[in-house]
Amino acid sequence: PIFREGYKFSQVVNEKLHRLNNPVLLANFVDGLLHFNKFKELTLNDTTYRMIYNKLNLHSSHLSTIDPSNLISEFYDKMVSDSDKGRLKQLINKQQAQDFVHSFSD
Repeated sequence: PIFREGYKFSQVVNEKLHRLNNPVLLANFVDGLLHFNKFKELTLNDTTYRMIYNKLNLHSSHLSTIDPSNLISEFYDKMVSDSDKGRLKQLINKQQAQDFVHSFSD
């Protein structure tokens, strides 16, 4: 069982993120997590936000499926590192440009 006594929510999220390597499932998980955090008014620990960023950086192909308002209010605004914020912003811009170009090539 993943939710053993003594585990904090962030640790459970870290374990799940560590096992997720499918970009579609990762984007869906992060989107659901951000919705849940907003609904329950939760804040994850700094290492969890960093791990989410690292996973999204590796598997950014479905980044645009994550609710943009939650991506900003529940993720970007809560990140501690300004350099990570800058890189996340570049990653989002790059993915939006790729999605735009891809929409015309279909």
